[in-house]
Amino acid sequence: MIKTTTPRLSRSKNEIVEFYDRLKKIYLMDEPVTCSRRESKRIRVTVPICISTMDEDGTIYHQQAISRDVSRHGIGMVCPNPIGREYALLTIQPTVGPVFDVLARVVHSKEVGYYYHVGLEFMTHGESQ
Repeated sequence: MIKTTTPRLSRSKNEIVEFYDRLKKIYLMDEPVTCSRRESKRIRVTVPICISTMDEDGTIYHQQAISRDVSRHGIGMVCPNPIGREYALLTIQPTVGPVFDVLARVVHSKEVGYYYHVGLEFMTHGESQ
Protein backbone atom coordinates (compact mmCIF):
# COMPACT_ATOMS: atom_id res chain seq x y z
CA MET A 1 0.00 0.00 0.00
CA ILE A 2 1.29 3.45 -0.90
CA LYS A 3 0.87 6.08 1.77
CA THR A 4 -0.02 9.49 0.37
CA THR A 5 0.12 12.81 2.10
CA THR A 6 -0.96 16.30 1.18
CA PRO A 7 1.95 17.95 -0.63
CA ARG A 8 3.58 20.95 0.98
CA LEU A 9 3.75 23.77 -1.54
CA SER A 10 5.74 26.06 0.71
CA ARG A 11 9.23 25.10 1.90
CA SER A 12 11.77 27.14 3.80
CA LYS A 13 15.36 27.41 2.60
CA ASN A 14 16.37 25.44 5.69
CA GLU A 15 14.05 22.54 4.75
CA ILE A 16 15.56 22.42 1.25
CA VAL A 17 19.11 22.46 2.64
CA GLU A 18 18.21 19.63 5.05
CA PHE A 19 16.78 17.60 2.14
CA TYR A 20 19.92 18.23 0.06
CA ASP A 21 22.12 17.14 2.97
CA ARG A 22 20.02 13.98 3.41
CA LEU A 23 20.42 13.10 -0.28
CA LYS A 24 24.14 13.80 -0.04
CA LYS A 25 24.51 11.36 2.88
CA ILE A 26 22.52 8.65 1.09
CA TYR A 27 23.89 8.91 -2.44
CA LEU A 28 27.18 10.79 -2.54
CA MET A 29 30.09 8.63 -3.59
CA ASP A 30 32.27 11.28 -5.20
CA GLU A 31 32.94 14.92 -4.54
CA PRO A 32 30.09 17.20 -5.59
CA VAL A 33 30.24 18.52 -9.14
CA THR A 34 31.37 22.13 -9.15
CA CYS A 35 30.77 24.82 -11.69
CA SER A 36 31.99 28.39 -11.25
CA ARG A 37 28.61 29.92 -12.14
CA ARG A 38 26.63 27.86 -9.62
CA GLU A 39 25.56 29.11 -6.19
CA SER A 40 26.12 25.70 -4.62
CA LYS A 41 27.66 22.35 -5.51
CA ARG A 42 25.57 19.77 -7.32
CA ILE A 43 25.56 16.10 -6.51
CA ARG A 44 24.85 13.45 -9.11
CA VAL A 45 21.88 11.45 -7.93
CA THR A 46 19.30 9.33 -9.70
CA VAL A 47 15.95 9.23 -7.96
CA PRO A 48 12.40 9.00 -9.33
CA ILE A 49 10.34 12.18 -9.43
CA CYS A 50 6.67 12.78 -10.09
CA ILE A 51 6.09 16.12 -11.83
CA SER A 52 2.60 17.60 -11.37
CA THR A 53 1.31 20.61 -13.28
CA MET A 54 -2.08 22.25 -13.71
CA ASP A 55 -3.52 23.92 -16.80
CA GLU A 56 -5.84 26.94 -16.93
CA ASP A 57 -8.94 24.70 -16.67
CA GLY A 58 -7.68 23.10 -13.45
CA THR A 59 -6.77 19.80 -15.07
CA ILE A 60 -3.81 18.23 -13.28
CA TYR A 61 -1.15 16.40 -15.28
CA HIS A 62 1.47 14.02 -13.92
CA GLN A 63 4.58 12.61 -15.53
CA GLN A 64 7.48 10.60 -14.21
CA ALA A 65 11.09 11.79 -14.44
CA ILE A 66 14.52 10.79 -13.21
CA SER A 67 16.89 13.23 -11.52
CA ARG A 68 20.37 13.87 -12.91
CA ASP A 69 21.73 16.12 -10.19
CA VAL A 70 20.56 18.20 -7.26
CA SER A 71 21.87 21.24 -5.41
CA ARG A 72 20.59 23.36 -2.56
CA HIS A 73 18.88 25.59 -5.12
CA GLY A 74 17.46 23.24 -7.71
CA ILE A 75 17.40 19.98 -9.59
CA GLY A 76 18.26 18.70 -13.05
CA MET A 77 16.21 15.87 -14.50
CA VAL A 78 15.36 13.87 -17.57
CA CYS A 79 11.71 13.49 -18.54
CA PRO A 80 9.84 12.12 -21.57
CA ASN A 81 7.80 15.29 -22.26
CA PRO A 82 8.29 19.03 -21.83
CA ILE A 83 6.78 20.34 -18.60
CA GLY A 84 4.83 23.03 -20.43
CA ARG A 85 4.29 25.29 -17.41
CA GLU A 86 6.39 27.83 -15.54
CA TYR A 87 5.86 26.09 -12.19
CA ALA A 88 5.56 22.44 -11.21
CA LEU A 89 5.10 20.46 -8.02
CA LEU A 90 7.89 17.91 -7.67
CA THR A 91 7.47 14.82 -5.54
CA ILE A 92 11.01 13.52 -5.10
CA GLN A 93 11.15 9.89 -3.99
CA PRO A 94 14.52 8.89 -2.49
CA THR A 95 15.05 5.20 -1.82
CA VAL A 96 15.55 5.96 1.89
CA GLY A 97 13.37 8.22 4.00
CA PRO A 98 10.21 10.15 3.23
CA VAL A 99 9.28 11.71 -0.09
CA PHE A 100 9.95 15.43 -0.49
CA ASP A 101 7.39 17.71 -2.16
CA VAL A 102 8.56 21.09 -3.39
CA LEU A 103 7.29 23.75 -5.75
CA ALA A 104 9.83 24.54 -8.47
CA ARG A 105 10.21 27.01 -11.35
CA VAL A 106 11.31 25.71 -14.74
CA VAL A 107 14.60 27.42 -15.62
CA HIS A 108 15.41 25.56 -18.82
CA SER A 109 14.14 22.69 -20.93
CA LYS A 110 16.04 21.23 -23.86
CA GLU A 111 15.02 18.38 -26.13
CA VAL A 112 17.81 15.81 -26.34
CA GLY A 113 16.87 12.88 -28.56
CA TYR A 114 13.68 11.31 -27.24
CA TYR A 115 13.86 13.07 -23.86
CA TYR A 116 14.05 16.51 -22.29
CA HIS A 117 16.77 17.75 -19.99
CA VAL A 118 15.02 20.08 -17.58
CA GLY A 119 16.44 22.34 -14.89
CA LEU A 120 14.22 23.61 -12.09
CA GLU A 121 14.81 26.06 -9.26
CA PHE A 122 13.31 25.21 -5.86
CA MET A 123 10.90 27.84 -4.60
CA THR A 124 11.00 28.91 -0.98
CA HIS A 125 8.55 30.92 1.12
CA GLY A 126 7.33 34.02 -0.71
CA GLU A 127 9.03 33.31 -4.05
CA SER A 128 6.21 31.90 -6.23
CA GLN A 129 4.25 34.23 -8.51
